[in-house]
Amino acid sequence: LAAQGNYVYVTGYNSDRLVVVDISNPDNPTITGSVQDTTNLNGAFGVAVSGNYAYVTANIGDRLTVVDISNPAAPSVVGN
Repeated sequence: LAAQGNYVYVTGYNSDRLVVVDISNPDNPTITGSVQDTTNLNGAFGVAVSGNYAYVTANIGDRLTVVDISNPAAPSVVGN
């Protein structure tokens, strides 16, 4: 997982997903958005965040996928 500001970014290995969690209220973290991609995030297991992008590594297919997180409610894959 990776944190930036009020958000934590979590990968889902079995769900091929990147999930955005709002942690502005630590007593009540909430899922803000997510993106699922069975090709580019297949076996997603690592994430790093810089600026408006999350860089996700995926075990299956040995991929590095770039996800635009400028809108935490609607992250989107922009490249790999």
